[in-house]
Amino acid sequence: MGNGNGVTATLTQAVETVKETASELGSAVVERAGGAVQTAKSAVTKARRTVRKAAGTATEAVGTVKKKLAAASKTARQQAEELRRGASARKAAKKTARPAAKKAAKKAAGASAAKTPAKKAVARKPVAKKPAAKKTLKASAAKSPVKKATARKTALRSPAQKAAKKSARKAARR
Repeated sequence: MGNGNGVTATLTQAVETVKETASELGSAVVERAGGAVQTAKSAVTKARRTVRKAAGTATEAVGTVKKKLAAASKTARQQAEELRRGASARKAAKKTARPAAKKAAKKAAGASAAKTPAKKAVARKPVAKKPAAKKTLKASAAKSPVKKATARKTALRSPAQKAAKKSARKAARR
């Protein structure tokens, strides 16, 4: 049985060697795992910082865009209001100017008619005939009298017809 003690000693030594090797391996695994955990933690904190910065930048960008849009909207509203005011002022001026011009024309016509009604009628006829006379002088002798009559008609246009023609021209331009 003397050999049994040697076998036990050898087995004990082998078990201790395995135990040491296992503990070394375990500590190495733990160290590596700890290093991996530290690396993961630092990566996560860096990612969080980057996300915070990006979110802050995006929030600032959204805020500035909102401010710019609000300012642009405000100026657009002001310009639209100015245009409305200008258009309404022009319409009001036209409305007030037309009756005033008509009244002034009536007063002038009434005053001159009261002073010399015969002279007024005489003064109109030569004005109407003069353009026709000029056109007949310019025209050749072969022209027919019908064309002369149309020339007189254009010369005898009323102010209302002239105004209607002007407004039609303006509408056509737009």
